[in-house]
Amino acid sequence: MNATGAALGLTVDLYTAAGVKLGSFSDSLPPYGYKQVDKVFERVTAQPVTDGYAIVRTTTAGGAFVAYASVVDNVTGDPVLVVPQRITGSAPPTPTPTPVSVPMSLLATTTMAFDRLRLAGTGGRPTVEQTILDLQTKGLDGFINSQVQRWPTILTKITNGVQASYGSGTTLSDGTVLKGSATGTTTDAVITSTKVQGTVNVSLGNLTVNDAGVLIPVKTVTVNLTTDSQHHASGTIAVSGSSQTAQGPATISGSVQVNTAQCARYPVGGSVSVTHDGTTKTIVFNNRCDGSFGYQGALEYAKFDTNFMKCDGSGYGYHFTVALARDGNVLVVDPTCGGASNLGSRDHRVTGNISATAVTLHFRSWYGDHYYQGTFTGTSTNGVVYTGVATYTVTAYNVSHDPTSGVRCQSQVFTSQPNDFSLWVLPSSYCSP
Repeated sequence: MNATGAALGLTVDLYTAAGVKLGSFSDSLPPYGYKQVDKVFERVTAQPVTDGYAIVRTTTAGGAFVAYASVVDNVTGDPVLVVPQRITGSAPPTPTPTPVSVPMSLLATTTMAFDRLRLAGTGGRPTVEQTILDLQTKGLDGFINSQVQRWPTILTKITNGVQASYGSGTTLSDGTVLKGSATGTTTDAVITSTKVQGTVNVSLGNLTVNDAGVLIPVKTVTVNLTTDSQHHASGTIAVSGSSQTAQGPATISGSVQVNTAQCARYPVGGSVSVTHDGTTKTIVFNNRCDGSFGYQGALEYAKFDTNFMKCDGSGYGYHFTVALARDGNVLVVDPTCGGASNLGSRDHRVTGNISATAVTLHFRSWYGDHYYQGTFTGTSTNGVVYTGVATYTVTAYNVSHDPTSGVRCQSQVFTSQPNDFSLWVLPSSYCSP
């Protein structure tokens, strides 16, 4: 977006994630003009680019502009904001070293799974019942074929199953980056108009999620569901597995109770436990049908205070707080907040990492018909209060919580002022009673 009253010339340099320059192209903006460039890497190469970045610079003396990127989820079609970083000089930024892979926590894994379930039946996605009916109608082989046809760049059919290949990075709508591959194969499958039964052997050997590895890469999932004439599904899905780690053995066990007549998206009961390094952590599912769940194990809490600009940049718009839970160095929205709470998962999606001195959060939040997404980075001198800077955009829709209702305002990229955003570590949950 051109921030000046004169025409602006731009040059865009495109690189792979390793810093290899792929090419450049030129463009221009009218005074105070805005332009969206789709499939930008196709401007310079016909080869697929799984991970990369762009350097945008002006060729006009005294020029000023704002640029940001939106990466589209190859699976759901949803966009996710990529905020810019200002650089100086002509050399490309040094590629970021790949972090050492650490196991993803049970809390973070469950939160991510619930985030995907929350999207069922929205934006053209099938409901859980529609997915089961599709499997019953097409049969296992036909169902696998249809999924491969839907996502041909990710899925490949293999004997009795499917392989998902995410390459060096596939970005989902919430900013989650999957790398590597995963396979699922079936045994003893029985699929009729009234039941879906069988065993799925899951292998996640080299899969990483936001550069976090998988603690137990091989699991067995046993499905035992029945369906009625209205296509409601009920029954159990059990999981088990074990692995050997540097800290000793790790195991996972438990089952999830399903009843789509009672709750269309989420489990209605059951529990799953992971034991590792002498500690057991358990997720307990409930029948509240609001995307919340219980957690048994050591857990810490925090709150994320925000103060956002109005969409048109004319001043501050909304101030609200998000309740967070901390499992080790991982931060997520507090899962114990009920679905009616405006502090939790009903309105917010937050993921991040925290240490005694620094925190990074990726957030997406609704407040009425306004949708905020961006990144907060902060530091702390006492391990309790973290202050820093957020970069974010604001989108105002015609209808609250409905991105399909049409956009009535799209902001520039905002950079927060001191004290606009902060994170506080708390002794107990910030959720309302």
